[in-house]
Amino acid sequence: MSPYRVEKLKISEIKEKVKEFAKEHEIILGEWVDIICVLDKSEINYVVVTAEEMGSDSVFGKYVPEEKTIYILQETYDNARDGDGPSRMTIAHEIGHYVLHKNGVVLENSTGWVKITENSEWQAKVFGGELLAPSEKLENMTDEEISAKYGISTLAAKIQKNRCEKRIIEMGGKK
Repeated sequence: MSPYRVEKLKISEIKEKVKEFAKEHEIILGEWVDIICVLDKSEINYVVVTAEEMGSDSVFGKYVPEEKTIYILQETYDNARDGDGPSRMTIAHEIGHYVLHKNGVVLENSTGWVKITENSEWQAKVFGGELLAPSEKLENMTDEEISAKYGISTLAAKIQKNRCEKRIIEMGGKK
C-alpha cells in the first residue's frame, strides 16, 4: 500500500494518543489487550468482510477515512479473536489509523518518498505496537517473553524492543 502523507507525528506524540485512547476505553497498558473487545466496546465502526469483499489478497484490514470505518478480513478477525499475534497487530494498526487519521488529515497519496513521521502507515504501526506492547514496559525482556506476554509476533516484539532500547539511550542510559 502506498503511504499517505499526513500531519507529522513523533513517536512521543503517538504514544500520548495511545495513552488517551487507552484511558478513554479503560485499557490497562502493559497488560494483555483483548483487541476484539476493544473494537466491540468502542465507538469504532468496523465491518468484517470476506476476501472477495476486501478486494485484495494482500490486505487483511483497511481503514476508509471517508466512511470512518475499519474493514477487517474475516480470517484476520477470527485469528485475532483466537490470539494470533499478526492478526491482533493488524487490528491494532487499523485502530491506529482510526484514532490518528479519523478527521480526514490525509494530506496526499504519495507514490514517492515520505518522511517517516508523516507516513500514515508508520504512524499506525507505532500506534498498534504501543497499544499492544508499550515500549516502556519491555526493558529486560526477551523478544520471546514480549511475544508471549503481549500476544504479538516475535518480529513485532523485536521492533517494540528496539523502540524501548532507543528510549533508554535517549534518556542517557546505556544499552
